Amino acid sequence: MSKEGQIFNFQETEREKYLSVHIDTLLNFKAHCENQVNKGNKITGLI
Repeated sequence: MSKEGQIFNFQETEREKYLSVHIDTLLNFKAHCENQVNKGNKITGLI
């Protein structure tokens, strides 16, 4: 609860993107590495 008496509800997620890094609930960033590899593969496919 905040100072003003407001109640905040939070949702649990499988992973979050924070400062451009994907992190899962176990603080692993395997998903981030996979996203970056896929992004690189897409770029090399265009060349």
